[in-house]
Amino acid sequence: MNRSEALKIIRAAAKAKDRPVRVDTKAGKGSHAKVYVGRSRTVIPNKVSPFMLRKILGQLDLED
Repeated sequence: MNRSEALKIIRAAAKAKDRPVRVDTKAGKGSHAKVYVGRSRTVIPNKVSPFMLRKILGQLDLED
C-alpha cells in the first residue's frame, strides 16, 4: 500500500483513541514523512507493507 492509504488507517486509529495526528513531509530527505500522534512519532516511507503498518501502529501506541 502507499503512504496515503496507511495514513488513512493511522488517522482512523488515532481518532478512535481521541489523539491528534500531524504529518510532516518537509522534514528530512527523500520519500519519507514524519507522523506525530499525540506525543509519539515515527517515520513512514512511500511504500508500506502490512507488516510495517502493524509496526508503525505499535510505535504510535495505536494497536489494540
